[in-house]
Amino acid sequence: MRKLVVTSLVLFLSLTTPLIAVEVNPEAEENSTLEQMDKKTDKDYSSQQIIYKEIRNNPLESKTFGIEFNFVRAIILTEHLSLTGGISFFNIDRDAEIAFPFYYSKPNDPKGVRIFTIDCHYRYFLGLTQNGFYISALTRLANFSGPTDEINSSDESYSKDSMTEFGIGIGIGYRIFSYKRVYWGTSISVGKYLLSKDINTFNFTNIDGNENSNNKFFTFELLKFGWSF
Repeated sequence: MRKLVVTSLVLFLSLTTPLIAVEVNPEAEENSTLEQMDKKTDKDYSSQQIIYKEIRNNPLESKTFGIEFNFVRAIILTEHLSLTGGISFFNIDRDAEIAFPFYYSKPNDPKGVRIFTIDCHYRYFLGLTQNGFYISALTRLANFSGPTDEINSSDESYSKDSMTEFGIGIGIGYRIFSYKRVYWGTSISVGKYLLSKDINTFNFTNIDGNENSNNKFFTFELLKFGWSF
């Protein structure tokens, strides 16, 4: 009798176990598939968000260059002629910008010093597109001309000289480009002239954001606006 019961139990288990396995395994497989699909969906969504941000914030996608100018400086400064502007190229590297800013100052006083500088800036943007904060490396070619000695206000005789300097520097800045082509930027640049001449031989004072002393230079720009093409 006992042997019959054991035999019957073994037969029952052998018949029902495959049925249980068939019922359990599909459900586990389905859960695993759903989990994999959720992970893939999350990954695709993250990728789409990145692409969306790049497309949404890329007003320079079809632009090749821009021209900028500081109109406020030219309007407000009346004691001397002062111009600053530049041209930028956007299509050379879509993570960066190559710019050629210039600065020109000519005081109305004939005893003042005329200054002309032209720079070459490589500006690398820290965001996903050519917009926002950037860091830059630059070179500068500067020309100074004017009186070189102490001038007496009643004395009309004084010596003049001119000199050209070459310098290198670094900078930081911020740019806002719009889809309507208009853009604005601000920047700070510092550097040093490499030639042996000392520009302190010139008798001039620092003017409108451009400081030159001890063969070092400092430039600050705030109200420069441009138009992209």
